Amino acid sequence: MNGEPLPADHGYPIRLIAPGIVGARNVKWLGRIVLSDHESTSHWQRNDYKSFPSDKNFATPEEFSRAYAIQEMPIQSAICS
Repeated sequence: MNGEPLPADHGYPIRLIAPGIVGARNVKWLGRIVLSDHESTSHWQRNDYKSFPSDKNFATPEEFSRAYAIQEMPIQSAICS
């Protein structure tokens, strides 16, 4: 970072930058990484990371939970060196 080794409080030993992917919860100290071919079943992923037009109405909570969570956002920053 700025010509120096990346310190632990800034992501050492590895830092992932995934342009366009929402980084709602940026974790700096990982205990493990899980790769999956399906969406997380966490409360936040199933209930909070969703956005709909005001005229959208869900008949049941189950219908709402089946809607996909927001995964992509337009890039709003730049990396400069």
